[in-house]
Amino acid sequence: MAASLACPGHANPSWPSPSWDGQWFRFTSPPREGHTAVYDPIRHRMIVLGGGDAENPLDDVWAFSLDGRAWTRIDSPETRLSVNYEVPFDSSVAVFDPDQDRVLVFHPFSPTGHVGQLSLSGAPQWSIYTQRNTPTGYSIMFDPVRRRVLNFGGWSQAEGFSNDVWALKLARYPE
Repeated sequence: MAASLACPGHANPSWPSPSWDGQWFRFTSPPREGHTAVYDPIRHRMIVLGGGDAENPLDDVWAFSLDGRAWTRIDSPETRLSVNYEVPFDSSVAVFDPDQDRVLVFHPFSPTGHVGQLSLSGAPQWSIYTQRNTPTGYSIMFDPVRRRVLNFGGWSQAEGFSNDVWALKLARYPE
């Protein structure tokens, strides 16, 4: 599986000059599915986390530079999330918190509701938090004004399927 990225013609003079007609450009990425991705506006890159290939779950973190058009692994085998925390990493969802220069990763199949934090200041470093009653199979977004993550829908052990909107204030997590 390859990732695709839409790019305006003026984004980089060395790229082809497409019109805004829905044209896509293809850049080869490490193959995976069930991953999550966020945009890092500080470094102008896309960060891809986890997922899996045809046979194995993947717990690595890659960045695609939107300026250099190249993939770089930004974690190491020694610091990857599953080694230190034994947390499932596939089918996760994530948001980028620009104020704290971190990615927050929500693990829907973790029975204890783990939230992973990947600090991007300096060498990338993982830490883990537990959030009870975390719904699974959801979509999330970051609310920078109120410093919270908003979650829509999903499924929880206690509630079943829902169309609820949940808010998680980020003040609870160390900054």
